[in-house]
Amino acid sequence: MKVTHLFIKKQTDSEMNLVESLTVVDLQIVGQKVSQPLRSVLITSKSLLDYWKIKPGVFRENVVIDDIDISELQSGDEIKIGEVRIRITFNCEPCGKVAHIASAGKLKKKRGVLGVFLNDGNFCIGDKLSWVQKNKHEQIPDEHFDRIKWYLKEKVTGHILAKDLLWNCGVAPGMIRALPRILDKHEIRGKDKVKYQKDIA
Repeated sequence: MKVTHLFIKKQTDSEMNLVESLTVVDLQIVGQKVSQPLRSVLITSKSLLDYWKIKPGVFRENVVIDDIDISELQSGDEIKIGEVRIRITFNCEPCGKVAHIASAGKLKKKRGVLGVFLNDGNFCIGDKLSWVQKNKHEQIPDEHFDRIKWYLKEKVTGHILAKDLLWNCGVAPGMIRALPRILDKHEIRGKDKVKYQKDIA
């Protein structure tokens, strides 16, 4: 299980830049746009790219690993690549940037997994992926509404701004207008903790 490709994206919609190594400083990839706290790195597998008949980088991933079934990487697992330890957070949901590949339903759990860095350091093409420990950390839900529910229950004691809630639990900031509907539709407890800019204007 080795790294075959590494990529950096300088902006959300910018091209993926192939690099020989990644450097992590302050738990962020150097040279890449600042990532949401639970979405610091996207890892996919050569077998998934082959399955979809796409080239490395099309999934907008940072890391491609050969000889691994991506479903082996589960939320809560801690892995190591080169010098860097990574906590797997959740499966990367399909989005408009990969809609040309297949429908959202078909891409579900077949794009890659997201993770957060646990230390600073470097890793390079050719470095091996190894497990530090399976199920070492708390599991985080894949579905955005379940993630919101989890975050409000486990991480918020007082009030939180809607934009901070979405950012902190790895939900697209553009969903802020839909948030009240999401909270109601999924009967999410703690929705009274969520405040909007209009509430503090």
